[in-house]
Amino acid sequence: MRPLRFLGVITYTFYLYFVAVLLKVDVHVHSTARAVVSAFVITCLISAASWFLVESRILNARGEL
Repeated sequence: MRPLRFLGVITYTFYLYFVAVLLKVDVHVHSTARAVVSAFVITCLISAASWFLVESRILNARGEL
């Protein structure tokens, strides 16, 4: 499944940002379930942007992708 493979590609950045995003979202959203889902979506967007704008370009320049 392509979505799961893509999630595997962005996992490291996701790992780095998720808790920080969750803590920030939790301040504004007072439902635990909504906070977790919102943080998941926001972190996926941040991780995907990081992959497309930074990480993939570095790997392409090094010839690793």
